[in-house]
Amino acid sequence: MWIPKSEYELQQAIDQGLDESSIFDAKREIATKSKSIAIDIAAMANDGGVIIYGIGEDEHGRPNQLVPIDLKGAADRLTRIVQTCLQEPPQIHISTIRSDIDPAKGYLVVVVPPSPRAPHQVVVDKELRFYGRDTRNNIPLGEGQIAQLYRRRQEAEQDRSSLMGNLVHEFAVAPHPDYAFLYLGIWPILAAEGLMDQIVRTQDEQHDSVFFAKLLGQAQQYQAIPSGYYPEFHQPSSIHRTTKGWLMTLHDQDRGKPGRRYDSALDLDVHDNGHARLFCGRAASQVNGTLQLFEGTVAGLTTHFLWTMGQIYSRAGYVGTVDVGIMVTGMKGALSNALANTLAEPTRMTEDVYTRTTRISTIGLTEASRNVARTLVMPLVRASTRSLRDPFLDR
Repeated sequence: MWIPKSEYELQQAIDQGLDESSIFDAKREIATKSKSIAIDIAAMANDGGVIIYGIGEDEHGRPNQLVPIDLKGAADRLTRIVQTCLQEPPQIHISTIRSDIDPAKGYLVVVVPPSPRAPHQVVVDKELRFYGRDTRNNIPLGEGQIAQLYRRRQEAEQDRSSLMGNLVHEFAVAPHPDYAFLYLGIWPILAAEGLMDQIVRTQDEQHDSVFFAKLLGQAQQYQAIPSGYYPEFHQPSSIHRTTKGWLMTLHDQDRGKPGRRYDSALDLDVHDNGHARLFCGRAASQVNGTLQLFEGTVAGLTTHFLWTMGQIYSRAGYVGTVDVGIMVTGMKGALSNALANTLAEPTRMTEDVYTRTTRISTIGLTEASRNVARTLVMPLVRASTRSLRDPFLDR
């Protein structure tokens, strides 16, 4: 999905023959009638796309010139229309590109991800209709098309808890009394098969090992939490290509071997369809005869995992929704490692399994990786540290 970031990029696209399509709509200005705007958004939400305000068209309807609009209040107005004129309101993401000549004017870029809740009904001015797009225009949806979208909605309402259970089963790691295990998973919603094929690689990234080494090396440079953790997220020590994607070992070389030590076990799998999963064998381990939960490891790996997947989705041009989940198993009786060297009275974990899931947008996932990780991890941390520690803040 094309999401321009500058006026130069807009002009360059026009010069190269920019044209409207089922996933791109150019508008000279923001319509005065709320219904027109609501129809545009509803139609685009079925399969996703981008609407840009501030691009004029020629007599054939082809984008041919930049016509900066007044930006003051424009984004707020569009947001209000989506919230009040569509049932239920779809997610949209609005960004502005300011004109180099007059910063008060510019262009409104409205990204409409493919909505797992489509179709969205236009409910302003007694419209009460559903819309979609053909190659260039908005069209009312027929009964069969509406029914198909409702079926798709039901299919998208997957049970995230069962997804995590399946993920644990797929890694097939036997429980061990001396360790608690961390599992992370991410599943794109409504993504096409072959999502990873959409990534444009540079000349030196053509080989898988180089591509993932660079990507995970960049992730390693990102400070997920203020303090270090182990096993750390870094470049893979081995990569194995399968029919589904890539299996990577980030530390030891003993994946799948009997008697593997879990202290340094860290595996990352990325599938062709954009699904990814991570296993760490050291969410907790024995320290001086006591099982200790490493809150920093859980927080750091979760953040780095999300940061990496945000990069992958961005480079693949995937704008949409993903389900994200975390599971920690085998932690019953563990004490907090974060409180180990403090005067605070430790409390043993009474639950053996911790699970939390959420559904988020991929837009800005890299930048939001720490916040999303907090949502997933902090309930566990509050329980283990009695809210006395925060690995996302503590040094």
